[in-house]
Amino acid sequence: MTPYDEISFGSHPDRPYTFINMVATVDGKAVDPGTRQAPSGGPHDRQAFLALRAHADVLIYGATTGKDVPPEEFLDADFQAARKKAGRDPLMKFVLLSHGGHLSTADKIFGNPDFTPIVYVPEGVELELKNADVRHAGRGGGLDVAAIVQELKRDGADIAICEGGPTTNEPFLRDGLIDEFFLTVSPRILGGNAVLTAVEGEVLPPERGKLELVSAEPAGDEVFLRYRVSVK
Repeated sequence: MTPYDEISFGSHPDRPYTFINMVATVDGKAVDPGTRQAPSGGPHDRQAFLALRAHADVLIYGATTGKDVPPEEFLDADFQAARKKAGRDPLMKFVLLSHGGHLSTADKIFGNPDFTPIVYVPEGVELELKNADVRHAGRGGGLDVAAIVQELKRDGADIAICEGGPTTNEPFLRDGLIDEFFLTVSPRILGGNAVLTAVEGEVLPPERGKLELVSAEPAGDEVFLRYRVSVK
């Protein structure tokens, strides 16, 4: 059991109800500089991670991190059964955001013909990939994240989850598109200078960074935090 097995969310008429889910160490580091991956959580974190995914229609990732996600995670029979139990389509939609289109058919996420990620690039960026639905949103080398989530809503996505990385989280928060922030506190301290936190990029306006604690649940040595985000 996890704190999120029976979770429920709100809704919006023009975009998905969207939340971020991240893991960070006690000293706030969201990327281990040794592995260039998120700090490894324990078994409780993995279960909570999958429970939150099971309740969302679409998963959003930045290209740098998301290109290495194995598509088999979404084709797993147990995961699809959990999604069906939660009232979701068994096959989760997966979205990659790429500013420069630096992706290849050889990337892991495109390696299964039974799974077709959606890839967003700005207008003017040409990209040909097998097993991918390439779309355009934004100009001048930047992605229009508001337009992206509006299109996903039109495609039938009512709930979206963003798993980063840190630079992907920032524009969604800055534009007031995040409703909740889930954070697993990993029982580790990394230390170090210039180590990425859960949100990287421009400093957020005060009204975008205000949080309201919804729940705090310990499990083993980890703590699962759920916050409501101000979108005023």
